[in-house]
Order: sequence, then structure tokens, then C-alpha cells
Amino acid sequence: TLSYVYLTHFALPHLRALDAHGRRGSIGVVSSQAGKMGLPQVAPYALSKHALHGFFDSLRHDIRNSTAPHVDITMCVLGSIDTKNARENTAGKLSPNVRHHPPEECARAIVRGVSSREREIYYPHLELLVVNVLRPLMPSALDHIIQLAMS
Repeated sequence: TLSYVYLTHFALPHLRALDAHGRRGSIGVVSSQAGKMGLPQVAPYALSKHALHGFFDSLRHDIRNSTAPHVDITMCVLGSIDTKNARENTAGKLSPNVRHHPPEECARAIVRGVSSREREIYYPHLELLVVNVLRPLMPSALDHIIQLAMS
């Protein structure tokens, strides 16, 4: 989490300088569904991802109120991606019904989202869209579904 803060601190003056030339800067932040809601067995990870969302949501306001307001921030909210690290960290913890998604497709979604300057992208889109719609409407039901996904 601190690496994002430090990198942004050092990159922001360069990104703001683009504004003087009529261009816009972009920041892409790779986060997780764990940054949008608590998930079982990942409390420290969820803490760092929630911090990213809070920091960059606040920074987005600060940038808009600055003298060079043309820097866009895209939060990339990811589900379960089929990487070695993800497989090792979730081995034996998830139901076999939970699918790990291809990293190549995820990378393309991130590039598309940052390039088009979207505020947030979700990958896998439909899966996370359903979760984020259900959460405020039926939080207890969603908690139950999450518990069922854990083995």
C-alpha cells in the first residue's frame, strides 16, 4: 500500500505537468474485491486494499480541486486471478466452485479501463458486479454466500 502512495507522490508532479501541454495523466491502481468488503481469512490484505480505496478516493478530490486537475485515477477491483501466488494463498480454503480467472484477460481489462479513464473497473466484471449490487441491499445474504464459498 505504501508503495502506491510513494509512487503517486513522486509521479504526480510529472502527471500534472502534462496538463500544461493540454494532455491528461492517468494513475491505475490494482486493488481487490477485498478492498470493497471484508472477506474471510484475509484481514491484513483487506486492510491494505481498503486503505488504497480510501487514499485514492480522497486524492481524486484533491486533484480535482488543484491547479492542474487533469489526472485521472482508475481503481481496478479484481476477483480471484489465476496466479501462482493466488493459488498458493487460497489452497484448501476455497470451494472448488470458485473459479480463478486468466491473468491475461485481467491485464487486458486493466489496460482498457485505465486507457479509457474509467473511475473503477471490475474483473471479472459480471461476478463482481453482482456482489457489489447485492452487498448494500442484502448484506447478510451475501455473507452467507461467501461462507458457502469457503471450504
